[in-house]
Amino acid sequence: MQFQNFNEIIKFFKEPYKLNIYNKKNYLLIKKILLKIEENKDYLQEFLTQENKMWSRNYTIDRITKIIDKYRNIEIHKNDKFGIGNIIAITTGDPYLHLELILNAILANCKIMLIANATLSDFNLYITSIVREVLKEEELEENLVSFVKSIDYKVQITKNQNAIDCIIVNKNYEDFNFFKENLFLKVIYLDYGSINVYIDSDEYEITIDKIVDECEQVDLDVYDYKLNNLKDFFEKEKNNFIYNTAVIFSKDIKKCMELYEMIKARNIFINTFDINKIDIGLDINDFLFEKKIVIEDGK
Repeated sequence: MQFQNFNEIIKFFKEPYKLNIYNKKNYLLIKKILLKIEENKDYLQEFLTQENKMWSRNYTIDRITKIIDKYRNIEIHKNDKFGIGNIIAITTGDPYLHLELILNAILANCKIMLIANATLSDFNLYITSIVREVLKEEELEENLVSFVKSIDYKVQITKNQNAIDCIIVNKNYEDFNFFKENLFLKVIYLDYGSINVYIDSDEYEITIDKIVDECEQVDLDVYDYKLNNLKDFFEKEKNNFIYNTAVIFSKDIKKCMELYEMIKARNIFINTFDINKIDIGLDINDFLFEKKIVIEDGK
């Protein structure tokens, strides 16, 4: 197992884009990748335990299994959409997100380079190596999926922006802001791994404690906010990007619905919370676009 080289991958990114770079093997690849992960489940469990201990994390193999179940029978999308092209993803080392980004890129016929975060980098490298092994077995270019260590990735990305079609940033608003302001590219901000809880009464403190305990078991971060006046709250707090998950507790249903309308979040729970119903927040359509074609016969 070894990391790929940024310059090598960028050189590959600069090659002309082929609409069906996976040779219509996308769903076969997904099934083979998931099967190999399942076959290595015991080793992955041991590996993940070691990495969790090293980084004081609580990621679980059960969540990896749920991702496998989610994609095992994924619906084949129509051929009227095409991949956006070359993607670079900057994450926090979350292994769930790492795997889902790769699977979505393959389904969308995109090349993807993931920038390694120190956290769980060895575990994510192993997952990446499984994917690259499957690509090689199917006589496809391994560098369609790559995992790169780069301290100066912002400089490198900026210098090579003409070879990049999309940048994904998870939970690092500083990086997101930098790319959004300095690059003329599609930049997606994800907030996966964070739970924002909004309450208007101290009676919900026990509920928050339970949510925190549950989220810590799968390494999700919880941020709680006390709401009195919604207008005052939004004048002080940023509401200019999309959160992953918002949880609202209040006996005032009108206030709940007002907050629902105002808050930007992909998953919203009102007076309830179910950790198993949290979606990653990345829509595969973020990697796709539609083409409309008009043809004349030239006569």
